[in-house]
Amino acid sequence: MTPPRSTFTSENGEALLQRHFDRVTRVDIETIATFPDHASAAAYLATVDVTWAAALPAFEGARQDTGFTTVFTATAPRAATR
Repeated sequence: MTPPRSTFTSENGEALLQRHFDRVTRVDIETIATFPDHASAAAYLATVDVTWAAALPAFEGARQDTGFTTVFTATAPRAATR
């Protein structure tokens, strides 16, 4: 499954924000999703992208998947330059 494309990511977000703000903080948060069965996992994926749900391989029983998300806080906007 391919994640949605974005030009702003956890990997480059800090550098992009630093172009426009004097202070940028970054917090990486580990995520864990637990699904009791395949149908529950597919239903969750369908809320993001129905093709992800369709591409989820069959599995029996419960499943736990880990990931991460990043929260950026940017303050003190830089003055616009001309």
